[in-house]
Amino acid sequence: MLQPGTTVERALDALNFFLADVRDGLGPYLAIYLLTEQKWDQASIGVVMSVAALAGIIAQTPAGALIDRSTAKRALTVAAAIVVTAACLALPLIQRFELVAATQRQPDWDCSLR
Repeated sequence: MLQPGTTVERALDALNFFLADVRDGLGPYLAIYLLTEQKWDQASIGVVMSVAALAGIIAQTPAGALIDRSTAKRALTVAAAIVVTAACLALPLIQRFELVAATQRQPDWDCSLR
């Protein structure tokens, strides 16, 4: 017999499982993409990847407070996922360091909102 909340908990587990790939799986592919396709040097790639890690650390507390206070948790999660998708789709179209670094901040904000 299913207990109350089991369906919700399973849905949240599934969300965490699939969105974890965004944060942990995107980085290595981005590094290879920037190295082979965009011809970036390894130092610049490392800085972009470090920006993503630092943004995640900085975003955890305010994003967690936002989601805890919000009554629209589902809407915030959907909005964050859409922003991450848009940032990933924009990557092939941009080459400037600042813009690529800005797109890497988005997955960390999304993961902070979960």
